[in-house]
Amino acid sequence: MKVIKLNTRNFVLLFTAFFYNSILQAQVGIGTTNPDTSTILDIRSSTKGVLIPRMTELQRSRITETADGLLVQDLHTGKTVTNRNNYGQWGIVDPVINQNVNFTAFFTAGSVHVLNYDLGSGHQWTTFSLSGPLQGVCSADNVIIFITQTHVNAIFEDANKVVQLSSQALSGGPVVDMGITTNVSSIAVLLKGNTAYRFRLSGATWSTTTLPSTPANLRVLKDRIIFTAGTSVFYADGNALLSQPISGSRAAIYANADAAIIHTTTNLYSFVPLAIGGMDVQTNTLATDVTNVYDNGQKNRIVVQSEDKLWVLRYDPSVGGQWSSINITGPVDKVVAADKF
Repeated sequence: MKVIKLNTRNFVLLFTAFFYNSILQAQVGIGTTNPDTSTILDIRSSTKGVLIPRMTELQRSRITETADGLLVQDLHTGKTVTNRNNYGQWGIVDPVINQNVNFTAFFTAGSVHVLNYDLGSGHQWTTFSLSGPLQGVCSADNVIIFITQTHVNAIFEDANKVVQLSSQALSGGPVVDMGITTNVSSIAVLLKGNTAYRFRLSGATWSTTTLPSTPANLRVLKDRIIFTAGTSVFYADGNALLSQPISGSRAAIYANADAAIIHTTTNLYSFVPLAIGGMDVQTNTLATDVTNVYDNGQKNRIVVQSEDKLWVLRYDPSVGGQWSSINITGPVDKVVAADKF
């Protein structure tokens, strides 16, 4: 990596040019030439993240006139914290740390070393050889899925709490996406080329499905994984990978833990996993394009805005989904929820 050093004069000139460019454009896009209209700064990347300032609690306490919403990474706790008001009171941004970690994998050049904590008062190391460099990973409470150049692999505990490795050879094509459910009987899906690779913790089995075209739009629900390929929606449900045909083009998907919505140029679909197994699928015909989606998961409602309607999906895992709608004139100017958090 090449490090560029700027003297004070050059830094001021660079900052001034950036500042005035921002004022003239009113928005700045990094990694995009079309920043979202609601942002002053829109950063997009599929390979890198944003690194905020890291400091100790003492250093953080020395910040004067702390702005509401200020973000820093606390080096003592490893947590991201934000200033909740203008009086220097800080709160944790991170969710509650998971306490159900049964094992941890340490990847080296040719091996993965797994430390299993789930053995009463003791612990145990297990080492597996790798078929190539690590190329991606995802995990849940009880399984770690990782990719090498030639295989997709699952690390899991068997019934005797012994760590095991299950591998599946890969065919050609680029890796598209990968996801894993968070329920007890975890299901993982890797999309690579035109193939879906599925791992089910119950039985510790891999299976593969050839897809009609390159998949996209993978989303993870609580106990289902859903994605699109060609003119169909696919979802992993237990041991099966099921599909539902869809009409229209430019398929886009929105999902929370309990429901998914897919809209195309002509149709609006809802997918609600049922508690007894299977998926409830509902279809509506669209006269105009979808422009926004609003989610109130606490009330089991998702609102979809098109140019002429507001659609409301009410979903329940015991009965499925139910749609209703009202006609509107003109775009929605603002949305305000009666909420305080």
